[in-house]
Amino acid sequence: MPKVPRVNLADPSVEPTHEELRALMSAVRDSVVARKREAQSKFRRRLDDAIHGRGGDQSGPPDSHELTR
Repeated sequence: MPKVPRVNLADPSVEPTHEELRALMSAVRDSVVARKREAQSKFRRRLDDAIHGRGGDQSGPPDSHELTR
């Protein structure tokens, strides 16, 4: 992976090279993909735990359609 340059995109007098821009965008993409994978993994674990009755809040009624009075 190419080194991610320090680029000040707010300074119009300094134009990053194509390689610097490509490295910056690749780093952003990799970060987003990693965060998405982690979020999906957490969601799947929580869903699996909920399906199998592990963890989570069990204080509510056992049947979600059960009326409480």
